[in-house]
Amino acid sequence: MAIQQKNNRNILANITIGELPAAFVSSEIQEDGTMILTCNVNNPGLFFSSEDGKNDALKVFDEAIDVAKDLSVKYSESNLIN
Repeated sequence: MAIQQKNNRNILANITIGELPAAFVSSEIQEDGTMILTCNVNNPGLFFSSEDGKNDALKVFDEAIDVAKDLSVKYSESNLIN
């Protein structure tokens, strides 16, 4: 998996199997924890035949969910203070 961009709220990653592109995964996370997760499978035969592709996509999703959860808690706490 090649991470194209990663910061505290966004991850863009190309998933390759061997040298061949199989999918593109992205996450966009808002300040309140709202998020959009996208997985574009552009080579289904290759992507679905390999556990590596699935595992790479799940790593990105897991990381994004953890970040969104933390942001959601912080956002809720800041609203309680205000």
